[in-house]
Amino acid sequence: MAYCTSPTRAATVRDLDDFQNNQHTFSRLQLLPSFTGSPITRFDSWLESFESIVDGSGWSEEKTIQMLRAKLTDRAFSVIQAILKEHPHDYESIKEALLDHFHGDENVDLYLQKFNKAKRKPGEKVVDYALRIQEIFKRAYPVGHSEKSFAVILMQKFIEGLDSKLQTKVKYKEFKDFNELVAATRVYALRLEALETDREKQEFIRSIDGSQDTSSAEQIVAVINVKD
Repeated sequence: MAYCTSPTRAATVRDLDDFQNNQHTFSRLQLLPSFTGSPITRFDSWLESFESIVDGSGWSEEKTIQMLRAKLTDRAFSVIQAILKEHPHDYESIKEALLDHFHGDENVDLYLQKFNKAKRKPGEKVVDYALRIQEIFKRAYPVGHSEKSFAVILMQKFIEGLDSKLQTKVKYKEFKDFNELVAATRVYALRLEALETDREKQEFIRSIDGSQDTSSAEQIVAVINVKD
């Protein structure tokens, strides 16, 4: 005879599981030190620990915000209080605002360093280099990157990161915007690559042993061209 669990009993079991899970989450949160805003502890690392505890809790967004607020003390509590006035019910917005407050300047400095050091990598396509440096630029200048005056900075740095041969092709020309610069650089890069390939083939012909006649050398080059 099959045993059927009544709806009431099933609900009771679920309630018990939820209660136990809730208690387990509370216990783990109690073991997590509060975040005070002191530079001794990194907020992003602390937040990772907090989220690893609450992610499996099944808590509502409101409950998660409430517990986050409860775990912030001293200066950090004052910060979240101010943020809650703007974003009282959106956890992701609160999280981003907190990260920006405690790490915003640090992140900008980091991307400024990356931007200043950025160069086209060996073998990197011009378009890929352009997309990479543009993304770093946006993070290095989060406020002004979309302004036309800042586009000059991006274009200058893009050119600086090119090899000397490509630089001479675009450095002293005028371009209306970054996209036009990238398009022109891509055309020049393809031309230079074609010339380099042709030069290598000519050097290969000259390096062939003197005992081979010209027709043999031309046959070898023809094979190379077929492969290309």
